[in-house]
Amino acid sequence: MAGDIDQKLTEIEAGIGALTAALRMQQQALGHHGSMLADILAAVTANEGDSPLVEALRALVVMSERSAEGIERIEAALAARGSAGG
Repeated sequence: MAGDIDQKLTEIEAGIGALTAALRMQQQALGHHGSMLADILAAVTANEGDSPLVEALRALVVMSERSAEGIERIEAALAARGSAGG
């Protein structure tokens, strides 16, 4: 019985580790995308006044930042659960 529990805990820990790694990769990608969007926004706004494209890019930058922050919170929660179980 104890062996079954240990095996399940090991599987859960492995799952948390895999999720954390995937979230880190996604966070890095979102950070890169946010940086690219900021560069595009700067290039577009250097030419003319505000346009629908500029507003859309600003919204994308904000959404990208929020997504990255959400992933950071999820990663922290998963790490806390993983360390609490070990």
